[in-house]
Amino acid sequence: MKNIFGVITLFFLVACSSLHHKKSKLGYGRMSFQEISHGAYQINSRDTIADPNSPSGNHNIVNGITLLQETDTIIGKVGNALGVVYRFETDMPKNIELVKVWNFPAEMTDEKGNHFNRVERSDRVNTNSDTYTTYIFEKEFEAVPGPWRIRFFYKDAVIYDHTFIVVKPN
Repeated sequence: MKNIFGVITLFFLVACSSLHHKKSKLGYGRMSFQEISHGAYQINSRDTIADPNSPSGNHNIVNGITLLQETDTIIGKVGNALGVVYRFETDMPKNIELVKVWNFPAEMTDEKGNHFNRVERSDRVNTNSDTYTTYIFEKEFEAVPGPWRIRFFYKDAVIYDHTFIVVKPN
């Protein structure tokens, strides 16, 4: 009788434990990506560091942006910036790695003869807070007219894909 009671108790405990909510294997629980805005932005301030992998030769660390116009059409002239404000939500705040890739409509050639058809950058971002990425036209050759595509990757999966159309100024 004790054995039957022990077996029934064991089955009951196993059944109850399988009903328990399991956490995501990644440890983040629920995850979602949300675009807040996209379009033309004013850069409030920035710090610039040398980056030979960038068409302009610079990497800008932007300290604040202001949305000028929510649009997919961007005027390609020096000083203009296009970008995206977004929020990556998780159940628990984390600092995660996102890979951001800008694809250009045609190959750019800088003053030194280097060719670029894309820029890829890996950045650490905090979840559960608004953040942004921008591309600033710093030199004339960068303002290539046509479709500019921005994609974000998280663990090799595309989580965001947007296309802007850059046009020549009048």
